[in-house]
Amino acid sequence: MATTFTTGQVAKICQVAPRTVSKWFDSGRLKGYRLPGSQDRRIPRAYLLKFLKEHGFPIPAELQEQEVTDGEEAAT
Repeated sequence: MATTFTTGQVAKICQVAPRTVSKWFDSGRLKGYRLPGSQDRRIPRAYLLKFLKEHGFPIPAELQEQEVTDGEEAAT
C-alpha cells in the first residue's frame, strides 16, 4: 500500500471530486505537503487515516490491513 496519496487517489477513496480534496488541503482540513517546484499535493497515509476517521468516512480495507500491520510492527 502507498505511503503517500495524490489528491486524485484521495478523491477516489472519499468518493468526491479531486477539486474537493484540493479545497480540503488548501483550507487545512486535510494535512499534507506540496512537491517542491510544483503545485502537486501529497497526503501521507497517517494524515489520510486521521482525516477519514475524524470526518466519518469509511476506512477502505487495504488501509485497515496496513493499519493492523503497522500496530503489530510497533509491538515487536
